[in-house]
Amino acid sequence: MKKYKLLVLLLLWPGIYALAFAESAIEYNNLGIEYDNAGDHDRARQYLEQAHALAPDNEIIKKNLATVYNNYGLKLMIENKYEAALDNFDRAAGLDHENWSVFVNLGNLKYKQGKNEDAIIHWNKALALHPDLPQIRDKVNSMEKENKVGENFSRREFAHFEVKYEGFARQDLAGKALSILNDAYYKIGSDLNYFPADKVTVIIYNKNQYGEVTGNPDWLPGQAEGNGTIRLTADDIEKSEDRLQNVLYHEYTHVLLYRKLGMKIPRWLEEGLAQSKEPNGGNNLSGAELALLKKHLDQGDLISLAKLETAWDSDQETTTLAYYEAKALVLYLIDRYTMYQVSAILEKYKTSKDINQAFKETLYLDQSQVEQSWLAWLKTKHK
Repeated sequence: MKKYKLLVLLLLWPGIYALAFAESAIEYNNLGIEYDNAGDHDRARQYLEQAHALAPDNEIIKKNLATVYNNYGLKLMIENKYEAALDNFDRAAGLDHENWSVFVNLGNLKYKQGKNEDAIIHWNKALALHPDLPQIRDKVNSMEKENKVGENFSRREFAHFEVKYEGFARQDLAGKALSILNDAYYKIGSDLNYFPADKVTVIIYNKNQYGEVTGNPDWLPGQAEGNGTIRLTADDIEKSEDRLQNVLYHEYTHVLLYRKLGMKIPRWLEEGLAQSKEPNGGNNLSGAELALLKKHLDQGDLISLAKLETAWDSDQETTTLAYYEAKALVLYLIDRYTMYQVSAILEKYKTSKDINQAFKETLYLDQSQVEQSWLAWLKTKHK
């Protein structure tokens, strides 16, 4: 951030005391900028608040303070401290009505809280100030489409969940979903030592509605988002109660991981954990899963751990193999090191944002060593 020299502007005040106040405001302003550039947003905020108190009408100081509030709010939002983040974003918006990034962040925060209508309002403000935000525009268009599709949906709520669905015939399905989700809240929460307070929304679509809203192919019939929204197709979850349980546990695990960590983790680790929490078959490899893994293991063309992260948006066969490998990797980690150590890996990853470093700090092995140990474990599963 640029250091602004404010002395000339502030000397417009009459009297000798104006010079003293101006010098102090400049010093506090520049100290605030230095600390903000260093990533110490809390101390930057303190200095710029003092500068603003001395020069409340100075537009440059107001914009600088707004930027610091915005940066500090972003840090708090990443830490899942939503109320404190909202306070900082609101302060920023009050000081600088033209800072489009503040309204982007306000929209992101409301989206994380599941308040989609408020998110759209803030994102539209950002777009009015800065139209060249294609990702935000896509989000607004997608959410407005979703609102149109679901405008006549019914709703049932219980404890930490709400289920939206269409038609009286699916009222019983919604009730079953709420019961299963309540069980998942305590079972998966105990495994991950996290019980979120914010409500999770599950929306049940028919196949056409689901495709229109998500853009997913038929063979990916479930989707969870970081804001606590789970989208499902009735065609898939109505097949059996076991299927309903597995899908809800799976997708709720995605929501829980994102809310607990406040960030995305490696896709293979997230998908592997989600599969491992499925109550019907999640704690072991099925015959079909073992057969496919064995085929590629024998051929020597399993997806390497280094390349697994980019294998998810491929064709159906590659994506299926990626899911099976992810499940096998997580089951290996749980079997060899326990779920407690897997949770420790997640916490280390949250700090380092480097899975190799997280492995080193928890398992005292690097990623290649973990992979070799996993392959040796996998071979024993074929005997």
